[in-house]
This record gives sequence, C-alpha cells and structure tokens, in this order.
Amino acid sequence: MISQVGINVRRSESLKLKINEIIDSKWFSEGKFCEAYLEQMRLQLRSKYAFLAPNGTLGLYLALLAIGDGPSKTGGDVLVPSFTFYGSATSILFAGYNPVFVDCNPETFQSDLQHFIEARTPNTVGIMPVHIYGQMGEIKEICDWAKSENLFTIEDAAQAVGCFKNGRSAGTFGDIGVFSTFSDKILTTGEGSVLVTQDEDLAKRIKFIRNQGRPNAGTFIHPSLGMNFRLTEFQAALGLHQLETLEEELRERREKYDYYHSKIKDLKNLDTMRIIKDSTLVPFRFPVLSEKRDLIQSALEREQVMTRNFFIPMHRQPKFKSSVIRNLPNADLISQKGLCLPVHFEITRNHIDMFFRVMSEI
Repeated sequence: MISQVGINVRRSESLKLKINEIIDSKWFSEGKFCEAYLEQMRLQLRSKYAFLAPNGTLGLYLALLAIGDGPSKTGGDVLVPSFTFYGSATSILFAGYNPVFVDCNPETFQSDLQHFIEARTPNTVGIMPVHIYGQMGEIKEICDWAKSENLFTIEDAAQAVGCFKNGRSAGTFGDIGVFSTFSDKILTTGEGSVLVTQDEDLAKRIKFIRNQGRPNAGTFIHPSLGMNFRLTEFQAALGLHQLETLEEELRERREKYDYYHSKIKDLKNLDTMRIIKDSTLVPFRFPVLSEKRDLIQSALEREQVMTRNFFIPMHRQPKFKSSVIRNLPNADLISQKGLCLPVHFEITRNHIDMFFRVMSEI
C-alpha cells in the first residue's frame, strides 16, 4: 500500500543520540531540547515570540483564549473558512466564540478578502484565515482589513511551515499564527504545534495560559488562570532533527509537485489548485479536482494507492448545520470534486506516472 502520509527521518543516528541523551537525563517534560527547538522554530518563522502547544487544535484554542484575555472575556462571531479542518471551527466554539463560515476561491481554495467582507456580521469580533494546502492568498489584505475594522486575526497556518509571501512567513501577518506539527505535516513532532506573535502583551498572556497561570515551572504561585499546553523533550528532539533537513525535504517535495503539474495538463477533466503569485508552496499533498473523483479513488485503491478526499465543509458538519445562514457554493464544489494524492518522500516519478496512467484509463 502506498500511504497518503510518509514521515522521513533522515540521518536517524543523529536523532537516536538526542533521544538517548533525554533518557539519560531523566527529564522528559519541557527542558533544554524544547528550548532549543522553540528558538530554532522562532528563527525559521521569523517571529519575535514563539510558544509550544500539544497540537494544532489546542494551539488555536490557546491563541483564542489569549486574544480574549481569558475565557470570561470571550464571545462574538469569528469568521473562518468553511473549507478547512474541523479543529479550526471547534477551537472557536470551545473558546467561547461563534464560528461564522466563509466561502473560498474555487481556483486557489483560499478564502479571499471579499469572502470575509461578505460574511461579516454585526457581532463579528475576529477572523481566522486558513492557509490551505501550504500556500497563502490575500493574507496581507485580509489582515489589513481586519485591523481597520478593529477585528483580531488568528492565522491557522497548520499546513504552512516553510511558506513565505514576499519574504514574510505565514503566521506573522495576523495577531497570532498557529502551526501544526502533526504526523502528516512536512515538519513533524508526532503531535504538536507552534504559536507565534509579534505582540508583547499577547506573548505574556500565552505564556501564562499555557503554563498553569504562572511565568515559570517549579513555582506554586499562580497569578493568572492557566492550563497545561506543554510539550515533551522527545517531541522537541524530533522537531529539532526535522528542522535540520527541512530545506532538503521542501526541495524534494517541490520537485515532485512540479512533476505532478507537468503531467496533469495531459488529462482532460482533471484540474488542480492554482499556484498563487508571490507565495512559496509547501507541498502538503497534491490536490486534484475531477467530476470522476470517486471512480479515480476506487481505481487507485485497487492499485494499493491510498488517497484522501477533500475536507467536508464546516457548514455541512452535523454539529454546525443549525448555524448555516449563507450559501457557500465554492466550498461545496471543491469538496465534492477534490482528491488528494501523496507527495511525500517515498513517492517517486514512477509512482506518479502510474497514478496518471490509472487516471487516464477512467
């Protein structure tokens, strides 16, 4: 079976040395490896402040708590793309806000500025743009608009570690950016996320909330409300190791993505995401659109190729259907036609040739 996800642990002997050092130290919670990993991520993401959290959904939840200065001060509508992963919407709800869903561009799959403007309600207090499939759309324009309207912005950059636009990293345009390092991401710690912000006050709030309401571990005076959003040393060691080979991983994936692109023009009734000018691409997966999506999926599965459908839009989810007040045709369209093909380190050109041979016969 050709998996949809492949984690490439290059030069694993170096990682084993790190793991053994942690075991010998007998300190497994946040320590020197977490500190080193966080600093390297801060530099990679070109941010003033950076923080760790256990996963992307909790990272968004932590960001929302910090932006609202605690659970007692949250409330109001937060605009979020309907074409996203479930955790984007549920983090908003659990933090005490109401998610209001936004349509997307059917060619780039990103929500543009006009989509946010059209979705705004009288109760809107913030927005959550999402960088779908590792590229950025009109993020500066969206964040500038939100600021002019006195709305906060939390960027869901879960799939966008290594994505830059005009030299600026994803996650650094809004008030807070949140990256996921889940197992299917290009840079992974198994589970985990990184939050970034340029704002000192927000950084202080995040620091207190993520560490039981105190500035440092080891003290039992808690001047603020907080929870536990810490990471382990083992995860940080894996993250550090992955950072050492991130550029190599990105280069190889981009080469494979380009090869996919060179092949797709030869097939009728098959399309893919339009690449956005000035945004670098983080090849999370290779998305295709086809009226014959289900037939393609079945044919590839017979060849032992694992694929993945696009997200079912949030406004179609059972727990959010009651809140639907707007028609979101583009999110519905790409969800019904979309299929993701693998682009990880184990995929070769021969594999891609085989994928297209199978699709051409349908």
